[in-house]
Amino acid sequence: MERRSVKLKFRTRLLLFNLAVIAVATTLIVVGAYSLASYQMRQETRGFLSDEFGEYSHKYAAGLDDLAMLRKEMREHFTKARMTYPIICRIYSDDGREVVRAVNVSPGPDPRRLMIDKALAGEEVRYTLQSRDGDREFWCMIKPVRSPSGRRFAFELGLDVEHLHKRIRRLRMYLIMAVPIVLVVALGGAWWMARKSLQPVEE
Repeated sequence: MERRSVKLKFRTRLLLFNLAVIAVATTLIVVGAYSLASYQMRQETRGFLSDEFGEYSHKYAAGLDDLAMLRKEMREHFTKARMTYPIICRIYSDDGREVVRAVNVSPGPDPRRLMIDKALAGEEVRYTLQSRDGDREFWCMIKPVRSPSGRRFAFELGLDVEHLHKRIRRLRMYLIMAVPIVLVVALGGAWWMARKSLQPVEE
């Protein structure tokens, strides 16, 4: 009888250990899936920013020798795009002054002079900017461009990433909804294991 009690205690502890392993594994799977998916979404957004930067910088570099005309063209374009997507576009001269600003939102503070100097020196600068009202977050990129006559400028483009945050929030909601289902399946498996492991011990 004492031997059977010892085996029963051992199997009960084994069951509790299995339940703990299942709980930890479930948590790791959910956290891992969330981290991997959100990382992938962020990488896609970074790639999209790079693509958009290449398109806009190539499009407007041709007009850098006539800033007044370029300023008018860009403002018209960005005003039309106001209802489609919030965007920030600024161009800085080789002495760091802002010479063109075409935005359809109220941006936050200008980038630090150090960032502009780095871009003018040939570096790619990325940073995050909050809108002035704090409701929107922009991912910004600054890189050097040259006008047709060879003048050097720093071109900045900032894209609203609210759509990214919405996708991540939706992913988090789906994973939270999936956790109870996964736990029910896991606990069902643990219960089945318990039934098998807690069968009467034959002497």
